[in-house]
Amino acid sequence: MHKLMRPVVEQLRFLALNNQRIFSYFLLPFLLATISACSSPIKPSVFEPSWMSYDKQKQQVNIELVAAWNANNNGYNFNGYFLDDITITVPADWLVNMTLINLDANAAHSILITEPYTDDIPDELTGEFAVLHRAYTDSVYANESAEMKFKAKAGDYWIFCGVKGHGINGMWSKFKADKNISSPFVKILQTGKEIRR
Repeated sequence: MHKLMRPVVEQLRFLALNNQRIFSYFLLPFLLATISACSSPIKPSVFEPSWMSYDKQKQQVNIELVAAWNANNNGYNFNGYFLDDITITVPADWLVNMTLINLDANAAHSILITEPYTDDIPDELTGEFAVLHRAYTDSVYANESAEMKFKAKAGDYWIFCGVKGHGINGMWSKFKADKNISSPFVKILQTGKEIRR
């Protein structure tokens, strides 16, 4: 049971002991609906964000990622997203133009396409660890930008900040190249965080 529901349940138990009829007819349905709403799983939202554009004829997608877009995760985020908040999905074999803009006045950031890690997330990565050819940037400093262009081979990946201590602290997002779709899209979890749409 969710911790916020405990006081409500305790009050309802008290009422139930003192007045079975009120509880049975009026409060029990309310309680069941409330518990159901609180325990339902997070539903993802699928959309085409303002920071992504594409051309189906050219089979090309442009993605703009802003490092430290806001204070989410102590600034270790791309467009406000971190960890598995987001999955960017593109059609397999499309050309991806990915631009990194760094708004962080205190640290450099980078991006590279890596394998998804289940254990032992690396503390630091350089371009040689990119799993797709040319899918990395060097470190980008405050108010600077860098671009990488690569072909999206079918598979599941991470977009990872390779700067020491960043990726391991959640500065990564999911990236997928899918041969069964015809247009790129983004799927986010309903996290309630301020994010760039």
